[in-house]
This record gives sequence, C-alpha cells and structure tokens, in this order.
Amino acid sequence: MIEHKPWPGSGKKIAGLRIAIVGYSHYYTKKSEECDEFTLDIVKRAVKGEMKENTFFPAIPKYFGFENDEEHKDFWKRVLFFNFLPRCIGNVNEKHKKAGKDMTDCAKKRFKQILAEEQPDCVFVFTTKGWKDCPPTLYEEKYNKRPKDLTDVCTWGQYDCDGHMVTAFGLHHPQGANTENMKKAVSKALDKARTLRTRA
Repeated sequence: MIEHKPWPGSGKKIAGLRIAIVGYSHYYTKKSEECDEFTLDIVKRAVKGEMKENTFFPAIPKYFGFENDEEHKDFWKRVLFFNFLPRCIGNVNEKHKKAGKDMTDCAKKRFKQILAEEQPDCVFVFTTKGWKDCPPTLYEEKYNKRPKDLTDVCTWGQYDCDGHMVTAFGLHHPQGANTENMKKAVSKALDKARTLRTRA
C-alpha cells in the first residue's frame, strides 16, 4: 500500500528549534500520480518557488518571519513536513473531504512514528480536521479534555514519542486565516516550545 514519505528537511533550526509542519492531505490531478514520493515531489516544487498559487505553502513561512521568495525556499528546505493522511484524499474535486476511519487510524499511528523517528522539538499542525484526529496529547490522556488554548487560534499539548518529547500546536489551515493573528500565534508557540525544552 502506498504511503507518502515525509520530507525530512535539512534539520537546520528555526528560532533555535527543529520544526515539523503538518497539513491534512494531498490530492492528485490529471498530471499527478499517487506514489510514495508524492510529498517529496511537492515540497521540491515549493523549494523551487513553483507553489505560489497554492494556499498552504506560500503562507506558512510568513508566520515564522520568512517573508520573501528566497526566504520561503529556505524555510521549506529546513523543516520536516508531512501530511496527516498517509495517502492522497482523492482528486482535485475531493480535496476538502474528510478521511474515513481506516485511513485516520493509520494516520494516527504514523503521526507518532514519524515524530519518534525524526525527533523535532515541536510540530505545527495547520489543519483543524487533522488536529482533531491527531492522537491524544498527554494533557488529553490525563484530563480527558481538549488540548489547552495558547491563543484564540492555537491550542497545544505534548507527545511522548518513544521517550522524545514533542510540543504540538494546532492551528487553522492558512486558507481564510488572518495572517497577523497566525504570526502572533506562531511567535507565542515558539516561545512556549523553547521554554518547555529548557525545562526538560
């Protein structure tokens, strides 16, 4: 069964942290074919500056202070990236649908496996659908509640991934999101992640 390989990034830190970015899903078009290197091919296009019409890839670097085209390319070279879903959700007309239980269950297991293998300091999940379906954080396991609010557009929690602690932040998909609010949320999240890493 096809499962998209994550984009590992260079491991070069941003704001002193190794960062992972997570979206919800890819979708295929007439020109694209489902394969295990689907994510790698997409991010290579982002690094080349070929994803300017996309609502996801050009927006996210700005939230981290990477403003111009060259900085966008540098951002995507650095970060670990994968989608929550291990395979394409469907074709271009199905890109907004939600995955079924089988794929979601597979995605939950894969999510923590990737974090355990790649060991980022923090993960930013830019999808409300995906964040709701992510495995429960330590806070949720302990208190049986949703993750804690960091800002009005960001909640957070932590994962123990085979002994490696990862701070996770759930935010909206960039489509329709207020850029300034997202920048403030990401800045606060980075501060939170650095503080927690210092205490560890």
